Amino acid sequence: MKKFVPPSIHVVEHVGPLNNAQFAAMSDSELEAYLRENGYWEKKKLYRANHNYALREIAGEHVLVPTGDLPGDRMITLNRSCAFLWQQLQEQKTIGDLIFAARQRFADPNGELEKHIQEFVEYRVQTGHIWEVK
Repeated sequence: MKKFVPPSIHVVEHVGPLNNAQFAAMSDSELEAYLRENGYWEKKKLYRANHNYALREIAGEHVLVPTGDLPGDRMITLNRSCAFLWQQLQEQKTIGDLIFAARQRFADPNGELEKHIQEFVEYRVQTGHIWEVK
């Protein structure tokens, strides 16, 4: 008998030029090839906040406070958008999950929300504040 794994659903943004009807008409092998070709697996990556930092609100500011033995022992201030993303990343999320949640919370008059979230995650992975889980 297989071990039960808790249900988990993540949002993955649409990839490539095809629409849903075209996806449905493809065979499984054609769809797999299409998804590989258009970066689907990259968009499925899961991320999580580094648990060695705690988000605190101090004097009206959002501050990441190091909780473990980290190089530099620096505190980092976050604006409200970053703090929201940090809170979201207390659980494993795709970038699509973060974009979906942020669209529910924030207006995006310039249409740059997706780009900024992508950049935030990529940069914070490089700095070690966010971990790529899978």
